[in-house]
Amino acid sequence: TGASRGLGLGFVKALATAGAEGWAIAENADELERACATVSGTAPLHPLVADLRRKSDAARVIATVQQLRPALSVLVNSAAIQPLKSLSDTDDSTWDAALAVNLTAPFLLTRLAVPLMRGSGGSIINVSAPAGIQGFACEASYCATKFGLEGFTRAAALELDALRNAERAIE
Repeated sequence: TGASRGLGLGFVKALATAGAEGWAIAENADELERACATVSGTAPLHPLVADLRRKSDAARVIATVQQLRPALSVLVNSAAIQPLKSLSDTDDSTWDAALAVNLTAPFLLTRLAVPLMRGSGGSIINVSAPAGIQGFACEASYCATKFGLEGFTRAAALELDALRNAERAIE
């Protein structure tokens, strides 16, 4: 996610260079098209426009991937919005958007991707920032979501590791 620029585009380029088929997901179709044109690789790259503020778009992303591939190896949650507003200037819509993109979307995508990774393993990479471990002025919504993403990632890692160990014990 967040594949049209920054770290997200960097992940897309690295995975493409390694020969991985992938889905580049971003909100802006024009930016995504331009970004995908800069990626070279031997496997297909599928651009997919999605607004991760909408839960239905997160579900559509995983359903689209599953239509072409029943297994998923890597999920990179790197989409983020970083409103630079004082606490008193942060309105409800700014707060809600930051929560939706920076925290709820990684949760939903992770939850939906896990069944596609069962049996074959896989990696989920949730991209955080220094704001996930340290507060910054005029970044209350961003810091709150990145702190939340850090906690979610740690909890999910423990749970998924326990699940993987239980599945191995059954084999």
